[in-house]
Amino acid sequence: MVSKVPFFYGWVIVGAVGVGFIMSGPTQTFTFSVFVDPMLNELGWSKTLLSSLYTSASLLAGLTLIVTGRLLDKIGPRAMLTGIGVLLGFTCLWLSTIHSAAVMFVGFAVLRMLGQNSLTLIPTMLIGNWFVRFRGRAMALAALGMAGSLALFPIMSHLAISRMGWRDTWIVLGIVVWVVLVPVSSLLLRNSPEDVGLRPDGARAPRQEGGTPQPTTHHSQEVVWTVPEAIRTKAFWLVTLVSAFYTFVQTALSFHSVSIFISKGIPAGQAATLFSIMAPSFLIGTVIAGTMNDKLPNRYTMIVGQLLVTAAVAWTFVATELWHVLAYGLLLGMGGGFLSNVIAVIWSNYFGRQNLGSIRGFSTTFTVMAAALGPLPVGLLADITGAYTTPLVFLLVMPVVGATIALVTFPPKKAQHLEATGGLPA
Repeated sequence: MVSKVPFFYGWVIVGAVGVGFIMSGPTQTFTFSVFVDPMLNELGWSKTLLSSLYTSASLLAGLTLIVTGRLLDKIGPRAMLTGIGVLLGFTCLWLSTIHSAAVMFVGFAVLRMLGQNSLTLIPTMLIGNWFVRFRGRAMALAALGMAGSLALFPIMSHLAISRMGWRDTWIVLGIVVWVVLVPVSSLLLRNSPEDVGLRPDGARAPRQEGGTPQPTTHHSQEVVWTVPEAIRTKAFWLVTLVSAFYTFVQTALSFHSVSIFISKGIPAGQAATLFSIMAPSFLIGTVIAGTMNDKLPNRYTMIVGQLLVTAAVAWTFVATELWHVLAYGLLLGMGGGFLSNVIAVIWSNYFGRQNLGSIRGFSTTFTVMAAALGPLPVGLLADITGAYTTPLVFLLVMPVVGATIALVTFPPKKAQHLEATGGLPA
């Protein structure tokens, strides 16, 4: 199949990765939020119980990412993503049978472990394997899938729930995952260009006498980092910290944004319109960031993304009208696009491709835990003080600190010689 494609097969990988991002929709908070009220109404549970189950399951799922990363390096993204597609479909079916908190917890934990965590880690690893010079732009194109997921799954799920109920909707989502993700992963994906006689960005492998491709070793022209080497570098922990600050703030805002604007006197219907602008602005931010990441040091993109998130949080202090809500959604969406893109590409740029799954899995454990914890202190502070002012000040400080850290997040010394060649943005 690869030899029949008249262009670099990496762009097929980009399309397949985009499908993977779309199919992460059933595992994302923005989709699950549509299920909350119908499930609570039938089950008779409190929002506190549901939120606690969701948070604790997300924390547990985050702890599995170290193992996921190592397994990813061992068996490869193709087999992993195919297997995850099969299991994710069964998990959706499991969620349709919920009758107790214990069953819900198991479903949440597996859903977050297979989907929201792995379905973002594996596709970004594939982009890192297939591209070096064009990583940022390839990631930007693949991110069309994430924007599409944000635009499609909440609406589709809402319509399905209104017609057939939430249990049957989970069944439909499971079937969709099987029908779309499993064949795309098993038929189209290839773990790396070297596996099919290519090199990153489309360079053909050298030929032996007789015209047969010369075997290529993985990552022969880039610096290789092991996990122990990577975690001993300052760059590893600085990138992890910047990423954790972003995921903490992002999930806290996603969870509380509508309530924040309602507390400002903005009607709930108008407050909810912020999601309509976030998907296209996320896409715009991703495209701009992709171009920046291929031409400029990666830390600059992290700084811009953190500053956009800072501006979004600051805007909430003066928001009183609908256009303020839309401006907030624009800033937050663009900031998310910038940071999602750079976080996806910086790991392979700084630490190479060979042990990327294990290195990212170790780091992502911390960022997923930060994301899981994000909504809790904001809600707690709002309950204690009776307003969102204090937690918003707290959230305002975090991206400012993140931008400051990003400013000094240089590539680790082992990789700095590649910066001069343009192969490894700093």
